[in-house]
Amino acid sequence: MICIRKSKISDLERLMQMETKLYNFQATKDDRFKRIETISKSAVEDEIKNLDLYFVISDEHYVFGFIKCIEKEIKETELVNKRKIIQVLDLFIEEEYRNKGNGKKLIQILESISREKGFDCIEIPVYCFNENTNRFYTANGYEDYVVRKFKKLN
Repeated sequence: MICIRKSKISDLERLMQMETKLYNFQATKDDRFKRIETISKSAVEDEIKNLDLYFVISDEHYVFGFIKCIEKEIKETELVNKRKIIQVLDLFIEEEYRNKGNGKKLIQILESISREKGFDCIEIPVYCFNENTNRFYTANGYEDYVVRKFKKLN
């Protein structure tokens, strides 16, 4: 049985392993990212304690994924409307658990919570090199909104 719940300190080591995998994947695709031995224990611990929207997904015995998000409020200006958004910082599912609907379950929980809390939208920054993730979000109804261009000077 699949379980989605708020992360807790007892998940710390497992979350550190998964976040390290995520950042090292990014480092293999883009040289602006550094390869790391392991993610900072204190950084992950702080996120567990301070992020209200940090969830893990597991089967009976094994945490195999997570989603972590922050809440943001865009202030009204003469150019933009006020709005409350959820921004996904990271979503990760272990390779052997992908393409089984697990990422979709995390997104659906997040969407449900976001609606209940009165948020206007969910925003998800995704690197262009991460083609599988881009396809995943598109398949789940997310559209491109902002594309940032980059030019390496040195």
